[in-house]
Amino acid sequence: MKAATSLVDLRRTRDRARREYLAATRANAPESSLHERGRRWRAFVEANAAYELARRTAERGATLPEVL
Repeated sequence: MKAATSLVDLRRTRDRARREYLAATRANAPESSLHERGRRWRAFVEANAAYELARRTAERGATLPEVL
């Protein structure tokens, strides 16, 4: 995955990860898909954490390159 370079990019990455996770949980898939759902959940959690860190830092007046 390409590294996000702005708050907008981070939000898009987070939203895409959330959509992929929700799609995986809605699928009527067998137990073997638990690994895939877990992988997608971790991707969402990581994307959300990166977005929230950047958002809070931007609120304090720092720029994104200073954070990353």
